[in-house]
Order: sequence, then C-alpha cells, then structure tokens
Amino acid sequence: MAGENFFQKLFSSFFANSDPAAEKKRQLKQIGKAVAKSKYKFYKTSSGEILAPFAKYFYDIYKATSQAQILFLNTQNKEIFKNWAVNFYLEDKQRESIENLSEEKITEFAKSQSFQEIKDRTKAEIEVLTAFFTPEVVTKIDTLYTRLTVFAAFVSYDYYFLLKKFDSSLREREFSGSVKFDNINAEYLTDDLKEFVSVAYAIPLDNLLWNDVFEMLKQNRGVTPMAPNLWNKILARIKDLRVSGILEMLIQLSSSDPNYKVIESQKLERIAEPYYEKIKDTAEKTIKKLEKQQKDGKKSQLAVQVFGSENVIRLKHYTENNGIAFTKKRLAGYKYAAPLNYLKAFLIDYIKKDLRDFCDLVLVRGKWTTTALASPLSDAYNALLETSDTITAFDNRLSEDGEYGAKFKNYIIRVDRDIEAQKVMMSLLDDVNTDAKDLVAESSKKLIVVGKTIKALLEDHEKQRPEMLINWKEIDRFAETPIKDMGVDLYKKIYLFVSLMQMYV
Repeated sequence: MAGENFFQKLFSSFFANSDPAAEKKRQLKQIGKAVAKSKYKFYKTSSGEILAPFAKYFYDIYKATSQAQILFLNTQNKEIFKNWAVNFYLEDKQRESIENLSEEKITEFAKSQSFQEIKDRTKAEIEVLTAFFTPEVVTKIDTLYTRLTVFAAFVSYDYYFLLKKFDSSLREREFSGSVKFDNINAEYLTDDLKEFVSVAYAIPLDNLLWNDVFEMLKQNRGVTPMAPNLWNKILARIKDLRVSGILEMLIQLSSSDPNYKVIESQKLERIAEPYYEKIKDTAEKTIKKLEKQQKDGKKSQLAVQVFGSENVIRLKHYTENNGIAFTKKRLAGYKYAAPLNYLKAFLIDYIKKDLRDFCDLVLVRGKWTTTALASPLSDAYNALLETSDTITAFDNRLSEDGEYGAKFKNYIIRVDRDIEAQKVMMSLLDDVNTDAKDLVAESSKKLIVVGKTIKALLEDHEKQRPEMLINWKEIDRFAETPIKDMGVDLYKKIYLFVSLMQMYV
C-alpha cells in the first residue's frame, strides 16, 4: 500500500506539472510568497488586495510632484520642449544666426542686398551654427531634451486618479487635511501600474543634467518644479522599486499573468542634429527659391530683349501647354519646350534674315586672306539653317500621327493602371527631352562660333590693314545698312540669345 501511494503521488505530480493552469497557479503562488517577504507591505496574498501602505507611498510621490505637474498642465508640446532644450545652450551669437537663417529674414535681406551678398551671408551664418553644434553639444542637448520629456511624463502621471480608488473623498492637489486609504482589489490597479512603470522606468537614475532640467524649466516657466534634493529622493525610490521588482510582481498578481515582464525603455532622443538640419535646409531652400526667382526674372528679361516678349511659341506640338497632359500623370512634361521654341524663333527671325544678309556680304562678296578663316562662320551658319528644318521634323514626330505622338496617345491612357505603360512613357519622354536639349545645346555652340567670328570681323573692319578680309570698302558699298551696324546688332542679339539658352542647358 505504501508503494502504491508513492506511485500515485508521483503520477499526480507528473500531470500537475504538465497542466498549464496548475503551473500558472503555482507560479503566482511563488510570486505571492516573494511579495510577502518583500520590505514593501503593498499586497495581501490571502485576499488579493493592494494595501493602504501602497497608496501612502504613491501619495508621497504625488505630493512631491504636484507643483511640477502644474507646470506641464498646458505644456506637453514636444516642439516647445525641443526649442527649450536647444535654446538653453545657445548664446546670443547663435540665436542671431538662427533668426537670420529664417525664410522671412533672408527674404527681407534680399530686398536691399544683391543675391551674391545674400548667399555669402547665409553661408557665414550656417558656419556659425556648424561650429556650435559639435558632437559634445549635440549630446548635451539630446540628453537634456530626453530628461525633460521623461520628467514631464513622470510628474504628469495621473496619481490623483490612482489614489482616488483608495480614498473617494480625496481632493486634487490638496494636502492640508488627513487622508484615509482603504485596501482595494488588485485587479482594479493593473492598468494604472502598467502605465506608471512605463513612465517611471524610462527615467535615467544618474544625476547627469537634472539641475539643467530644473534651471531650464525655471527660465521658461518662471518657477523651479521642485527642490533638487527632493528629486534625488524620488530617483532613489524609483531605483529601489526597480531593483526589488515589486511593481512587476504586483502586476503579475493583479493580472494573473506570471509571465508579465516590465520592458524598460531608456533611449536618447535625437533632436539637436534634426533641429540644425531643419534650419540649414530652410535657409538653403530659400536661397534656391530666390535664385530661381532671379533666374526666371533674368530669363524673362532676356527673352523680351531678344523677341519683345517672353511668350514665344513657334512649334505646334513641343510646347509647355502640351506637356501638361504628361505632368498631370506625374510624368516629365516637355522640359525644354521654352528654349526650343525660342531657338526656332531665333533661327527664323535672325538667322534666316539678318545673319543671311550679313553672310551674303562677308562670305559671298568677301575676299578672305585664307579660306580657313571663313570656314568656321560658313559651317556654323549652314548648320544652323539645317537645324531649323531638324526642329520642324522633330516637332512633327510628336503629332498624333508621328513616331512619338502615336505612342504617347496609345500609352498615356494606361499609365494610371499599368506600370509597364508608365515605364514606356517615361522612356519615350526622356528620349524626346534629350533630343530637344541636344538641339538647343548644339545650336548654342554654333551661335557662339558665329558670335566670335562676327566680333573678330568687326575688329578687323576697323584695322588700317585688315587681316581677315581685304575688300572691306567694296563690301561697305554693297551693304544697304552699314556693315558695322549690322555686325554689332547681330552680335548683341546672339550674345543675349546664347545667355538665354545657357540658363536652360
């Protein structure tokens, strides 16, 4: 019989250990024993209650943090905290640089200073901040901000809500009267405990920069949140709570979850570098915006000087308006429509007229000292005449029946739902825009050759012993307009036009 009882007990023990519910009960019992042996008399195992000493413990923390809690009632904006942390270490020189790097200030400077002066000034202000935001300063700012946020979260914890469960007559932030805390069922505090450990266990327990936190709050809120020695006592309490594991065990018991673990989250918030980069980025974007405005204004000015208007359209298909159909589909439009239309107009208005008249005089009637001197002008002029026809042919390829136009018509209706159609459209537009850019770039090179040759001819015309043409007097007799005036006017127009093209390519 004794042997039989032995094996029955062994058998029962084996199945008890394999039963999850029994194992869970056993673990909770062990946790209860550990809590009972703890110096913290917070829990009654037999009734599953959280006891009054627990409430008194938190009441003391509530009382110590109540003044600090008031400071954060209307201030939980992290952007405000970031500004506080950065400004705490800034000196007047850096504050002035930050102000001068704002979009409003740079735009204001632009009203009275040249663009180059604005660029130089902005660069100098950025260098002031770059020199200030060293790795050491960045770490101090990040640490100060991190400590401020965890401090704010800790003191802003709703201690009153938790404590009112123990004493329903408790009045918020009134500490003059006596309090009487009752025991309560631990289940009622599970969520409160989890929330508390999430803020309390995020607090670094060293003394690094806590004095700076209090000084910063005094500067920005007008009062010190609490005496430093009182905060040090709270830190010591938090440390002891962590080491003892009492709160984790209470949560395990109140939630009947022996596997619950407190996840401590202490990470350094990185704010200093993003703060600096944002200021720098804003300044650089403002400079680019001003540069674009200046460039656009210069483009308009040059176009008006050359054509009398900035709105010049000489092509049927490769225009900015026709390119809108593509940009609406988030594709590249006709990126070089403006310069290519300008080029077509210049070739028609000046190359086929004014330059042709000039070339008829200097190339046909002119007697050059050597044909090598005439070749650059002749070759460039003839190439430009051919370019006009090339542009027309290019534009026709974009018509509905053209090589590209037909493909555009076919694929554009599918780009929203067909990734392959989108890829084809992107490739086609890239080819078209590259061709347009090449036409503008190559024509500009030819015009530079023409301009340089005209300048050389004008200088040669004024020499007593010409070195390029030997019959200037004869050419002057055939010219309806003085050859010098023709050349000067052409040279000016070419110079202005090439300057316009160089702003695009």
